[in-house]
Amino acid sequence: MEVPKMTAEIFELTYLDFKILNENWNSYRLEDKTILKARVFLVSYARVEHPAPNQPTFIFALHTAYGVESPPEIRSQPDSQTYTTTELMKELEPGKEDLKFEPVREVWNEYVIEDSTRISLKVTPTRIMRTTKFDLAGNPQYVVQSVVLPKAVAKDPKKLATMASFGTTGN
Repeated sequence: MEVPKMTAEIFELTYLDFKILNENWNSYRLEDKTILKARVFLVSYARVEHPAPNQPTFIFALHTAYGVESPPEIRSQPDSQTYTTTELMKELEPGKEDLKFEPVREVWNEYVIEDSTRISLKVTPTRIMRTTKFDLAGNPQYVVQSVVLPKAVAKDPKKLATMASFGTTGN
């Protein structure tokens, strides 16, 4: 049986440079007293040339990074091995598959694009799972599901009406 190929239209893009106004870490206190740090980075920003109706007018790529600071009572023997998300999902600690958490600090990271558009991004965890694996410092490793909220302000707000497309890089 032949599987139909997915086709995606190739956009004609003009990449625009941007200036970082601020990139800060968000912090969350987990029920196990760990501090989870989360940060989103704008990687690239492009204008779609000649967009068709219902197509995005801008596309941007981003990357999200996480770090943890765990209390001594839940730390263990350091492990130098790097695990994929798939491997970590197989090693979830029983009873720790949906940890409660509260924000300590949440901020918007802000950028100004060369066309004067201002982009703000904020990463927010939606689910945090502790695994039985540990990192090089002996902290438990976590799997984090999150969303990135984008906000854009331009001289002409109508130009941003379909700016809903963005991609990620890495995990």
